[in-house]
Amino acid sequence: MSNPNFPNFPTGAAGSPWTSGPSASPAPAPGWPVPSGQHGPGQPGAPLPPAPPGTAGFCTHCGTPFATTSGPFCRKCGNRVRTQAPVATNYTYPTMPASWVPAAHRKLGHVGFIFAAVGALAVIVVAISAAAVANKPTTSYCHFFCGPQVGSRLLGQTAYDNSKFGYRVEYESPPFSVGGQNASGVLLAANQSNFILITAESGGDVAGAIKTALSDLSSNEFQDMQEVSSVVPGAEIGFIPGSGVVYNASLVPAGGGEAQTVVIVCMAASNGNMTLTALAVAPQDLSSVSQLPFGFANATLFDFEVSNTIWPGQS
Repeated sequence: MSNPNFPNFPTGAAGSPWTSGPSASPAPAPGWPVPSGQHGPGQPGAPLPPAPPGTAGFCTHCGTPFATTSGPFCRKCGNRVRTQAPVATNYTYPTMPASWVPAAHRKLGHVGFIFAAVGALAVIVVAISAAAVANKPTTSYCHFFCGPQVGSRLLGQTAYDNSKFGYRVEYESPPFSVGGQNASGVLLAANQSNFILITAESGGDVAGAIKTALSDLSSNEFQDMQEVSSVVPGAEIGFIPGSGVVYNASLVPAGGGEAQTVVIVCMAASNGNMTLTALAVAPQDLSSVSQLPFGFANATLFDFEVSNTIWPGQS
């Protein structure tokens, strides 16, 4: 009959290490202590049967045999059947001398690596900053006036050259033609009520030049002159900034005829100890928004002549 506690093992028999019965106990291996009161089969003190082949010993708690390949604990009751091998202490791995490794003595340490990285970063920042400063766009502050960046002028087909002061006035023809000239300037006329007078004088008295140009107008032709503005926005002659005034007057033709209200714009600018004055006359037109604020009709007609007045030394 099989053992109810070990159904997979054979029953006790002659020559077998197992016995059946309530007091049956596994026989310990030779050389192992025998539990108190247990001497195996037979009478007390009887010799123990040999252990099964491959058996390294028996559990001292339950008697289960274990092999040489078994773990440290009993597979049936969990009791420790083997002692744990002592852990080696004071053991170090062998190291290779630095002299055996090529260039090992030239490697940077942690601190050296940090200094090298910071130095490289500083060099890069300085190089980028220098490039940015070298390529920084320059700003030219021109305050109240900024003339265009122009190259060599394209000379007009018609022009007036003043030999005394050395300036040149390019004008459109038609509508303008030379109506008169003297040593200091020229009169460019489109018709009796549309003309411009450009004159020059030595010195830099801009206000005096404006006053002189206005006083030279015939009081018989220009009657009831009244100042409209003491400022001309953007006043300039040949891209040289200057000053200007605006007047209204009643123009009576010299040869007779009906009087006409006209606008007089007088500007002057100084450059190189010379002052140029431009006095333009045109009919008054208050019906068009484009002619405001002074009502100077055909104002764009005079832009070419005023802008293309070339000062001595300009090209």
